[in-house]
Parts: sequence; structure tokens; C-alpha cells
Amino acid sequence: YLWPVPFALPADLAEPDISGLRIAFSPRLGCTAPLTDPESDVLVEEAVPLLAATGAQVTREDPLWPVDPFTPFRVFWETACFAAVEGTTPEKRPLLDPLIRSVGVSGATVDLLGYMQAMEQRMAIAAASKAFFERYDLLVGPVMPVPAYAAERDVPEGYANEDWDWCPYTYPWNMTGQPAASVPIGFTAAGLPVGVQIIGRMGGEADILRAARAIERARPLHRRRPPMLG
Repeated sequence: YLWPVPFALPADLAEPDISGLRIAFSPRLGCTAPLTDPESDVLVEEAVPLLAATGAQVTREDPLWPVDPFTPFRVFWETACFAAVEGTTPEKRPLLDPLIRSVGVSGATVDLLGYMQAMEQRMAIAAASKAFFERYDLLVGPVMPVPAYAAERDVPEGYANEDWDWCPYTYPWNMTGQPAASVPIGFTAAGLPVGVQIIGRMGGEADILRAARAIERARPLHRRRPPMLG
């Protein structure tokens, strides 16, 4: 899904100009959110005044999806894992990530009709997204619903390793082929980083980079270094 046009970094990244950009802010990006974190929500919304201060036109509006984006994404995720397992010789399959192997078991149960239905749902999501970006240049919202959890886990407490509906905010753009960036926006009281996601229309990388740089200039959190453990 690489966008087939030449691209060069915007020349004004040192002093980005995003005045006049139409930006939508959505705290849930139109997705079902089984997990939420009030502290993260507050930090993500702090991107709104930072962008507005640069002259952007920021409006709060959620995209409306014809189907929960996770519904088709689950099909693609599971069948991709199944294909990875089947494409590996039997003697090397034990070397695959255990999560890929376990998710692939579910992918083996998806029939052709189920896969084609997921393709149709993805097309409908892409159409809804393109309609939304006829009115907005950028969409801003969360990257993850909760701060970082224990490093030895694949998913937060209470979720099975194969269950990924807890983090729905990046799947729509994976499926529509739209560019997005994650920018540090703050830290929780426990010192854990929180990011804000900036999504643009296809071919809109320059606007994303300008908006990301505007936030980064206002909050140069990329310079913060946590103390080393041990």
C-alpha cells in the first residue's frame, strides 16, 4: 500500500506552518474502547490547544464507521498468522513466535466467504474514511488506550494473548492505507509515556509531519530520558 508519489520532507519543519489546517480531534477515533485510562485521555486532549495555538482549526468530531474496524481486522490478523505458520516448514514452526502459532489456529477456521466479507467491510471503512478526510486535513486522537503494562506480557492484565480488541486505535489506518504518526504528549504520574496519534489522508505525510513537529516544539518530550534501572 505504499503511496506511489515522490515525497520530500517539508522545508519548513524547523518552523512548521499549520495555520488553516482543518483538524478533527476524537478521543476514541470512532472505535469501541473496552479499556480506557482517564490520565491518558487528559494528556491526549492536551494536543488540542497546542495545535490551535499554531493557527490550526481544531474541531471535535468522531469518524463514523459502517462496521467496527476490529471485525474485519480480526479476520486479516488471524489469517495472516495462519499463512505465516503454513508457509513455514514443519521442522521450523517451533521457532515461530508462540503468539503467531496460537492465533494461526483461529485463522485456519476462516472460510472464503468470511474472508470476502471482511474485504467488503474494509472497503466500506476506507470509503467512510475518505469521506471524513474530505472535510478534514488531519485527525488527532489516542495511540493506545492505556499506559505501558508489564514488559513480560503481550497484552494487559485480564486479556488473553490472542485477544487484541483492547487496542483499537491503529487498525483502521492499517486497513485504509493512510499515514499516521505517534508523538509524545506527556507522562503519567508513574512516569510512563503517553503518545498522541496524528492521521492524515493518503499522500498527506507532509501535513502530519508539520503537525507532529508543532507538538514536539511545544513539548520537547523526546529529550526526556528516564533514569536507568539497576
